[in-house]
Amino acid sequence: MIDLTVVRRFDFRSAEYRELLRTSNATAFQHPDWLDPFYRILAPAHGVEPHIVVGRDRASGGLQMILPLVHAGTSVEYAFLGVTDYACPVIRPEALATGGDASARLLAAMNGGPVTIAPVRQEHVAEWRLLLGADPKPLAFSAHSMPVAMPDPNGRARHFSARRRKDLARKASRLGRLELEVVHGGAIGDIFVQAQEFRRGRFENDPLQLDHGLQFYTEVATRGDLSGLSRTLRLTHDGRTVAMLFGLIDSSRFRYIILACDYARYSDFSPGLLIFDRAIAHWVQAGGDVFDFTIGDEPYKSELGCTSTSMFAFAVD
Repeated sequence: MIDLTVVRRFDFRSAEYRELLRTSNATAFQHPDWLDPFYRILAPAHGVEPHIVVGRDRASGGLQMILPLVHAGTSVEYAFLGVTDYACPVIRPEALATGGDASARLLAAMNGGPVTIAPVRQEHVAEWRLLLGADPKPLAFSAHSMPVAMPDPNGRARHFSARRRKDLARKASRLGRLELEVVHGGAIGDIFVQAQEFRRGRFENDPLQLDHGLQFYTEVATRGDLSGLSRTLRLTHDGRTVAMLFGLIDSSRFRYIILACDYARYSDFSPGLLIFDRAIAHWVQAGGDVFDFTIGDEPYKSELGCTSTSMFAFAVD
């Protein structure tokens, strides 16, 4: 039997949470270095309260489940706030079989108000269906990713089409020497400030343009660099930043989140595609096998040959 409580504060850096995360089907978006600054920085900036459902074994007190939620107005929502691409529970597989009243008990613990869980990847639908006792509805957008592999025996890359690779090689040769580097330490903050400037006026509701958004991503990137959660990449030409790319490391998957390019200087050279090309090669060399472009149906994702994954939402009144 699992006892459920709702708390406003939870230590996501604790050993018990890390062990729970390790045994669950959750993603990098549920890592301590994501959730801790999410609740500490973003939640108060958005005027929402943490609403974290904690499930513990009644007999042993062992942690069985965490649902990272927020209380917004009269409703309860997943800890999304425009930044968390994949909403999934952090739960031990054996804890899903908690009896037929699991959804009723969970909704009662959440005070019976409207509950919205989104965006949910296809592979997490079954867990939420069991927990909420409801069926999902498809969202109007998808997630996109591509499998990547080591170069073939002739050294040719296995991502992008031959035509795309030829075009990028031509543009790179016009520029001259380009270098991709992994950014570490205090330089991470500097590159995010630069990224904020590069992106100014380019995206509607860009969280990176807000002070709390910049603080959140910088902290996730800085802590994630130490823990292995994230990687911040910088493409340079003659010492100048052409583009930067930031994403989360999820086992063998790289989940891209932020791209920023110096279009004022390099718009004729497809800087975004140049850094994607090198970042994918970098990820392959690191042993990765999937480059995840995450949510959003931007045309370039299909043009690059990505495979789409349906996304869903749960709504319980």
